[in-house]
Amino acid sequence: MAKFNNVLVTGYRQQQEQEKKQNELKSKHHIDDPNVVVVEKSNMAKFTVKTVTTALRIVANILLVLLAIIGILALIYPETRTGLLEIWKDTIDNLSHLL
Repeated sequence: MAKFNNVLVTGYRQQQEQEKKQNELKSKHHIDDPNVVVVEKSNMAKFTVKTVTTALRIVANILLVLLAIIGILALIYPETRTGLLEIWKDTIDNLSHLL
């Protein structure tokens, strides 16, 4: 039995992905000519938006982990639990006075 050639398969998959991207770009830019290759270059605005969204996601994930740690500590230690409950009650009282 012949050995399966992985190099040919990966090359074929890359070629299929490239053709798919080209078809999407051609439909996005309304190009019908099959001989045209569309190259989309990144600009500063796109780079800035991607960087800011990535930074916000990282900050949100860190905050989520910190809140989960605080919640676990509040469940484990009674002193922390009572302190957090007092803060929660004060926050609700302040919000009710503001509204």
